[in-house]
Amino acid sequence: MIVSQLLSEKSPELHSVNDEHEINKVIQTLAKKRIGLVVVTDNLDQIKGVLSERDIVRALGEFGSKILQWPAKRLMSKDLITCQIEATISEVMHKMTENRIDRKSTRLNSSHERISY
Repeated sequence: MIVSQLLSEKSPELHSVNDEHEINKVIQTLAKKRIGLVVVTDNLDQIKGVLSERDIVRALGEFGSKILQWPAKRLMSKDLITCQIEATISEVMHKMTENRIDRKSTRLNSSHERISY
């Protein structure tokens, strides 16, 4: 199986937030959409990173509630690892293992790339 086949089974909807949105707004988006991760984009809709529930919980534990007013770009993961739609699932799994990526921290997006952090 290749990534494009797997993507055809997924919803094409990709949830994103602007990199200037406050963490409080990101939390509202995550809760409303019942998702654990959002893509963070700039004002030109260019992908800049991803932000997950885990990122937010860790920051809350370390810095407290003041993070709720921070912009998403302050907490987002910036070093994204992607794959091509022609990649086999075996190749993707190898890349995930190689980069120590937990399967829960991945997202198959509608532009047919796998985004992880």
